[in-house]
Amino acid sequence: MRRFFPLVLLLVSIFGAPACFAAKKWRVYPNCTLVENPANDGDSFHVKYNRRRYLFRLYFVDAPESDNSLPERVREQADYFGLSEKDTVQLGKEAAKFTQKFLANGFTAHSKLKDALGRSKKDRDYAMIQVGEKYLCEALVENGYARIFGLTEDELPDGKSGKTLLWRLKSLEREAQKNKLGGWAPRLTRMEEMQQRALPPAAVLPPAVVPAPAPVPTPAAPDTVKPALEQQTITLENSINVYSLLDPGKLMGILKAGADVQILGEEPRDMVRIRFKTPAGKVYEAQCFRRELGL
Repeated sequence: MRRFFPLVLLLVSIFGAPACFAAKKWRVYPNCTLVENPANDGDSFHVKYNRRRYLFRLYFVDAPESDNSLPERVREQADYFGLSEKDTVQLGKEAAKFTQKFLANGFTAHSKLKDALGRSKKDRDYAMIQVGEKYLCEALVENGYARIFGLTEDELPDGKSGKTLLWRLKSLEREAQKNKLGGWAPRLTRMEEMQQRALPPAAVLPPAVVPAPAPVPTPAAPDTVKPALEQQTITLENSINVYSLLDPGKLMGILKAGADVQILGEEPRDMVRIRFKTPAGKVYEAQCFRRELGL
């Protein structure tokens, strides 16, 4: 066999590589549906196409793990986003919900059936997942739910360059960082987290956790005196910045327009103590500028 090996190379160079060595082409799977499975996460999930089922893994990105069964991977992801490992796993759960919602009405999968390995006994293949004109990998990075990481392709299913997509992903990531979305949003410090755990249910208005010095009254003209602030719930008309109760100069994040905010009382320096609920259902307290609430 060793004697004929050069001849094989010569034949390949003359006649081209046989089919088994040829570059694989994209296969298209339109009208796919997501299959519910406990192992589904932000970048890997079970899919039904016609009567067959597939397990696909995304190219170009890596969403955080939704549990800590792979501690080394979680640590890498935590370092990437600058989060604790606990917050990274929570982000992974949010990413899984985002993907589920993104794919809820059906999607198109493009795959070359390259083996993506993984812990499942079922074959798992890399794929580009598309809804309308947008790839899922773009949507995940755009919302701060995945890092740019993993296997790439030189040419995309639409014929565009893989490098072009990488540049776009990096641009989307910068925007997500700027807007503090997903994993780029400020997380609670350990002290703030302990404070939130000590809070009673949201329906009960607690006393101030952090005592604030009484503001020094200053004379004001009658027409500049602000009305007393009443406890109430309002819906934000504009996005506002929210700051830590323990460190008023520390920005916790941004509440977007449309969020419901419970007004708890006044704080010094024209600030207002508020309570709000995150999309994940967690209740937090913070403070914001009164003028941003329009009160």
